[in-house]
Amino acid sequence: MSDFSCYINIKNESSVKLEDGTFNKSFGKYKSEPAKVIKPNENTKFRLSDKAGPAGSTGNTKYRIAKNSGIDFYYDCPYGSKNNILYPSVKGIDLEVEYYGNNKKGYLENIPNGYNHLVKRSGHPLSGIFIVKDCLSAGWDIISAMTIKLLNKKVKELYKNNKFPHKIDNIEISCPYFSEEKETLKINLELKGKEIVNLSGKYSFQINLDNLKATIKEEKEKYYIFLDFNKNIIEDINTPSLIIQKLIKKILKSIDSPIKIPLNLNIPLNINKNIIKFKFIQKNKKSFLAILIGLNGNEGRENISDKIINGSDDKSIILSNLLIMNSLKIIFDKILVKNKIFEGNEFLTVSKNTYPYELYNNKDSKATDKKCNATVKIDKYGLSSNFINYVKDSHLRILLHLRYTEVIIGVWHTFPIEILISFSEDNGKLKLTFDNNIGKCSGGTTCSIIKKNVKKIIEDFNKEFKGYYSFSNFKINYVDAPSFIQISGEEK
Repeated sequence: MSDFSCYINIKNESSVKLEDGTFNKSFGKYKSEPAKVIKPNENTKFRLSDKAGPAGSTGNTKYRIAKNSGIDFYYDCPYGSKNNILYPSVKGIDLEVEYYGNNKKGYLENIPNGYNHLVKRSGHPLSGIFIVKDCLSAGWDIISAMTIKLLNKKVKELYKNNKFPHKIDNIEISCPYFSEEKETLKINLELKGKEIVNLSGKYSFQINLDNLKATIKEEKEKYYIFLDFNKNIIEDINTPSLIIQKLIKKILKSIDSPIKIPLNLNIPLNINKNIIKFKFIQKNKKSFLAILIGLNGNEGRENISDKIINGSDDKSIILSNLLIMNSLKIIFDKILVKNKIFEGNEFLTVSKNTYPYELYNNKDSKATDKKCNATVKIDKYGLSSNFINYVKDSHLRILLHLRYTEVIIGVWHTFPIEILISFSEDNGKLKLTFDNNIGKCSGGTTCSIIKKNVKKIIEDFNKEFKGYYSFSNFKINYVDAPSFIQISGEEK
């Protein structure tokens, strides 16, 4: 007898708990049921079997993560030989779900290399695996990371430029440097001289990163992180001498603070209520310091991946999906208003109902008259954009159905436009590839003029978008953009 069951394995490799599991079916019967809770690094396996007759099995399982966020898993092995379905739907949280399906009878344990997002549409039964993973952005808008080697290079530059004291109370101070010890980050320095007693020697201490204070400010259309030191950041000085402990605290207080660190981003940022935290990562023979940045009151998770910096690179930056979509909204507001496609504001919104997030227009635009004796507008939901993943790559996709009509005839026509943007490394730089698919006008005497105007708008958009995503002082070696953008390389 043929088996039209769904054999499903859901693996949670993220740092969050999947809770309040519920399951449903349209066809079939659960021979085994999904777990109510899937903790990090745990999984659940279950089988939805088919009943007698030409029905097959169809169902879904849902988990809650936090208020207004969760993941739905869908699976369908219909009677016949085609149209198997397997896909996830992430809502309200930046988690990645890898998935794969074939006709093996039983449970899959992993996804073969290069087979992510592939599902065998024909044949039976359906064996599917979902793997839930933390998104590298971990809920933060921006993550900027550097290795300890690069961090020490920057400290040396600051010392050379007298941002750190060279001498205090007749005691000479060497250039400080960072070192790693049992998953902690230590600062080391050497003192030479005496004050009542001989204070010469090498000393180390730990900085409490939770007590480091920083904020983002804008100066001359550029963004900087301002880092302040305070008396509560020192821990575990490796000397019992109260004199030396007091001196080290005095040295830190004398630093030319705040230290100004360029962010090197061209993307417009909403820096109101910014949250900045520092995280030291030492895992799998990799160690680096990460600056976690949340904008407009947004705060992510502190459990971040050691894969933020790729391979042997010394620097990386992660731009979240939400940041990308908000920057896209700014560009569209600028370009479409400039070209008089719509007027006013609050035309576009970023929806967090699904992940990756989607940008769309939540109302009709006001019809505007063009010089070509035509009127144009964008109907509600006529503009949308989100990341789409193919088997081997992903794109930022923009869809626009531009509506137009001749003033005299008054019949509305549609002009479909699709823009696919891909991100890659090319000769040490971030390469943006634009695949502009301009459809055919559905009619009207002003079609050719509208088409010419559309090409101009796309040129303006491409130029503006490239300007936002350019990075200086950065030799890029690796780029990944599944929904966020990861750029990893070396500082020039």
